[in-house]
Amino acid sequence: MNILIIGNCITAACLKQRQNEEYFHPAGTLKQLLLATELEAMGHSVDICSASFSKHINTVCIEYYSQGIRIIHSPTLGIQGRSSFFKRWVSSLYAMYWLRKNIQKYQCVVFYNFHMEFSAPALMGKWLFNKKVIMDYEDGLYLDRGYQGWLYRGWEKKVYRHVSRYILVNEGLKTRIIAAAPEDEKKFVTVHGLINADVLGAHSLDTEGPVQRILFSGNFSKKFGFDELLKYVDNLDGGIIFDITGRAAGPEEEKLRQRVARWPNIRYHGFLEDKAFKKIIEKADAFVLLNDRNSPYNKTNFPSKFFEYLSKNKFIITTANPLLSPYLGMKNIILLENFPEDVKKLKSLTQDRKTCHDEIVQLGQGIRSALERILH
Repeated sequence: MNILIIGNCITAACLKQRQNEEYFHPAGTLKQLLLATELEAMGHSVDICSASFSKHINTVCIEYYSQGIRIIHSPTLGIQGRSSFFKRWVSSLYAMYWLRKNIQKYQCVVFYNFHMEFSAPALMGKWLFNKKVIMDYEDGLYLDRGYQGWLYRGWEKKVYRHVSRYILVNEGLKTRIIAAAPEDEKKFVTVHGLINADVLGAHSLDTEGPVQRILFSGNFSKKFGFDELLKYVDNLDGGIIFDITGRAAGPEEEKLRQRVARWPNIRYHGFLEDKAFKKIIEKADAFVLLNDRNSPYNKTNFPSKFFEYLSKNKFIITTANPLLSPYLGMKNIILLENFPEDVKKLKSLTQDRKTCHDEIVQLGQGIRSALERILH
């Protein structure tokens, strides 16, 4: 099957050519590339029509990512300021043009979320050419405030009425979709994330406890996970090295720096460029996953870093989170049931533990089967 994915997939090659770092979203790009790679491994040919936004004028660029994957980077007009809203329609119109030009090639169109610039071309493919359309859905855009949230909430209902197949990152999204279009027959699969087979292949040796060096990486704030991060800092065994990378608002970052200064085994690196970050992540034998049980995004999202860390076959340290329930039995997962007291016992909790590469491979096979079901 020939499949077209419509989204925003800014690769390293695109960054080099267009210098569009301000539009680069690593998690979103990685997810689309992993989805394309999974589809390719299943025997399908994949094109990604990417918005590849930029503040500069660019012509179309076709990137041959692999033998079965092409990325078509749309043209950009370099629109800035208040008029930058129209950059979305430039990419949308080009995606429509590309789909119409190659309409005989594609049997299926997948689009990322219900952003208008991605969903409108896909729906055109269904309405005018009767193409199979699948929505890859996450993020809870309807939670946005202001005029954008108002636009999203209006447009999402139209999208739900015209799309019958969904890849959901969170089971909770199903209820919202059915409520918007209860009379329609829908087909869903829930895929919390994707295993990076190349990364997992490079980490086939299982990690043995006890943990010696742990890492937290990501943006943190008072609204999500910051208090939990401070409890790790305050309670960690002095014999375990703790690296922290990422960004925060000024007050939180200063508070973290002051707290970390008390402990010689804990280091806050701030934001790191890719090369420096890779050195740190490879040294870690466990990753910390922060949680916020009260976040509204627990009903719309899934911790994206969970599968990124799982692909490295290292331990994942986490507090209780209902979203992670299907995975708590895996040997890679260290659940701190009595938090923060269990942080002090990390060495004893992981003393006789060992990760399991084979479990992760089996999980990846199950995800692939789910994707195959939604395609047919």
